[in-house]
Amino acid sequence: MEKSAKLDALRAKQRIANSLLQGNFDIAEELCSQVLAIWPNDITALNYKGIVFLKKDRPQDAIDLFMAAIQIDPNAIEPRQCLGEAFEALGQLDEAIRHYKVALSNSASSQLINDLGKRNNIADISLQGVDLPYLNLAFSFTGEDLALRKLFFWEKLSSGKVGFYIDVGCFHPFGMSSTYLFYCYGWHGVCIDANSKVQLNFETHRARDKFVLSAVSNTERSIFFAEHKTNKAENKVSYKPNLFDNNYETPVELSARPLVDILDETVATDTFIDFMSIDVEGHESEVIESNDWDKYRPRVVVVEDHDFRIDNLRGTRTISLLLDAGYKVNSALWPNVYLVDSSEA
Repeated sequence: MEKSAKLDALRAKQRIANSLLQGNFDIAEELCSQVLAIWPNDITALNYKGIVFLKKDRPQDAIDLFMAAIQIDPNAIEPRQCLGEAFEALGQLDEAIRHYKVALSNSASSQLINDLGKRNNIADISLQGVDLPYLNLAFSFTGEDLALRKLFFWEKLSSGKVGFYIDVGCFHPFGMSSTYLFYCYGWHGVCIDANSKVQLNFETHRARDKFVLSAVSNTERSIFFAEHKTNKAENKVSYKPNLFDNNYETPVELSARPLVDILDETVATDTFIDFMSIDVEGHESEVIESNDWDKYRPRVVVVEDHDFRIDNLRGTRTISLLLDAGYKVNSALWPNVYLVDSSEA
């Protein structure tokens, strides 16, 4: 095989996801075919081409591709999840449920544990739902998910009850995620981020969640978003495009909306919100200002605040706003502060 053909196929593979996100389905299909012409068993290309067919309302053709991917790797998560979606589109709900269950059992957390077992010659430590309470399996940056589980939701999780969360600045489906551990327990919620590049990943890996592509502000306005060139955890937004230094990619202009407007569209009336995570790189106070805390009132709020000090609870605007909204500081583990609805604290 000529090296130039391999290089072209690799370049095509890199472009597929962006083409899908931009809605260029014909281009995405062509790119997938280019990859598969060189590597017929490429699971990623098979899965992406199946997603294209789903978008084009061709579920039966999509099923053939997802099945081909699963025959290559029966434990692959994405093709199995998408296969469930394809059967659901055909109205074959029993088949859809069967494949969704398999996808859940093959979740990222299961694979992590199984891989750990293989590396350490442990015959079988397959992760089951009942095992989750006994694992300190964290996906978050500084253990936010473990703190939330232990301090606030241990009883609810242990009893198998399903909860609801809101993740503002969700960043990645499971990398440095405060909510993915709860998703593994069967919870779901609303995930909000300004980075269009993560939308497809959320829709693929966290199908139960509602992903919203938006920046959040106390008023509707234009805002600029830019990715950090080397540290994606430092992606940020600004109201002016010239406030990004050379460490950032070219800023993209997008619309910012109040949190209450987003929740009006995504949260059903009378939904009990177990917790809200807010991490938007310095714009946390505007997110807080933009919510209706009487209408959408989570039991717990975990918010990033690098300047908070436990001996000066009102030392930052971010925490002062939540105290004024009727929340009480429960604990702090830098850079996050955990607050509880004062009626329950």
